[in-house]
Amino acid sequence: MTERKYNNEELERLCEIYKLFGSIPRLKILLRLSKGECMVSELSEVAELSQPATSHQLKDLKQARVIKSRKEGMNVFYSLDDDHIVKMIQSGIQHIVGEHCD
Repeated sequence: MTERKYNNEELERLCEIYKLFGSIPRLKILLRLSKGECMVSELSEVAELSQPATSHQLKDLKQARVIKSRKEGMNVFYSLDDDHIVKMIQSGIQHIVGEHCD
């Protein structure tokens, strides 16, 4: 099997994804969203941030296409764009605690 070559754009996007993991509040937000959609108020509690600070984190995650939002009346609900991000986080945690990934 031949090894796939990755172009610089793909590698740059991967770097941006991994930078998102450099923040405990963002990791907490992503792990909470892995259980289903919710609003900023709940995410603020989980991340232990003010609502404006949480909104800033959500903006960064949305810009990176890691999460998405939907509006229902005056409420905005956030959810993961797909499950790949959670798998990356879980794989990293398994690595840290010494479990082998399949």
